[in-house]
Amino acid sequence: MKVLQPDDDWLLRMAAQAEILIPMPKTKTGMPAVLQLHSWFQDKGLLYESKSDYKGTNSRSFWAVPAHPNVAVQLQLLAGMINRGPIKINCTTYANILLSVFRYGTLANPCYNASVKNIGGDSAEHLSKARYQFRQVMREETATDGKNKQLNYFATAEQIDDATDDAKVYSMEIGSDVHRGVGHHAILHNGTVY
Repeated sequence: MKVLQPDDDWLLRMAAQAEILIPMPKTKTGMPAVLQLHSWFQDKGLLYESKSDYKGTNSRSFWAVPAHPNVAVQLQLLAGMINRGPIKINCTTYANILLSVFRYGTLANPCYNASVKNIGGDSAEHLSKARYQFRQVMREETATDGKNKQLNYFATAEQIDDATDDAKVYSMEIGSDVHRGVGHHAILHNGTVY
C-alpha cells in the first residue's frame, strides 16, 4: 500500500485532473509574472466566484505547495469534500494572488495568506500594505470644514486617475464611501485593471 505524502507528485497529478492546479509564472517577479499568470487565467476561462453561489460566503482559496513553489492549488471545501474545478475566484482573492506573484513570483512565501476574510469591507487591514508592505494609495479631498484630508478609498474613475501614474503598479481598494468601506479590489497598471 502506498501512503501519499504532502509533497508527493501524485497529489499534483490529482489536482491537475481535478482542474484545481495553477502554474506559477516562469518569470521571476514584477509585471511580467503578473501578466503571465493573468494570461493563464484568461486562457482557462476564469470564472467569477459570486457570494450567492455559497450562501453568502466565498469558499474558494488558493494555497501554496511548499515542496513545489512553481504551482498552487485551489481548494473549495463543501460538505467536507474538495470539489473539482473549474477555477473560480473573487476580486480580493485575485488581488492577493497577483500581489504575491508580483513581489515573489509564487504563493510560497512568508507574506502570502490564502484567507482574505479580514480584508475589504470596513476592515482596517489593507491587503497591499499589511501583507506585502506596499505604500497605501491615498487621495486628497476637501472636507466640509474646508480642510484637506487623506482618504484611502476611491469612488470614481477620476479619483483613481488623479492618484495614479501609468508607469507604476497599484493595488486599488475601491468603495463608495468610508462607511461602506472597500467593495472591490483590483490591480492597476498602465490603464489596465486586473
